[in-house]
Amino acid sequence: MKKVFSKQRNVFFLFCPSPITIDKSSEWGPGNFQNAPDGAFLKVNEEEELSVSHLVQPNKEKKAPIGWSKVGPNLFDKVPIWVDEELLPIGKIISIKTKDGVMDYYVKEAAYRCYNEKAGEADLDDCWVQTERELKKNYEF
Repeated sequence: MKKVFSKQRNVFFLFCPSPITIDKSSEWGPGNFQNAPDGAFLKVNEEEELSVSHLVQPNKEKKAPIGWSKVGPNLFDKVPIWVDEELLPIGKIISIKTKDGVMDYYVKEAAYRCYNEKAGEADLDDCWVQTERELKKNYEF
């Protein structure tokens, strides 16, 4: 596993304090729901006319999304993450353990398992899949 540092700076999030569920099935494969019973931060894609891409569970203080640090009003910088060095098998469904529960993810293109950090190590209970293309765009990989 490799620790990588983010190029993502000043990313825009909105906090939704209400319980929220987002259906990501069309992008991540059937049955992929992000559930946040205690509210969540919604990541906003500013390039796409302020669309919401996904939700991120809040840290325990509800001051920032898990894996992000606050740098201004609604602006956050991504902290380093851990990445498996083995590519996932394209065309296969893999199961990952996330803060939202266990999810099945259909691997459509070259991608890796990624993890936030907890106590200086990869948090194996907080996994997500990120394409190789997105990793190389957003991280010093």
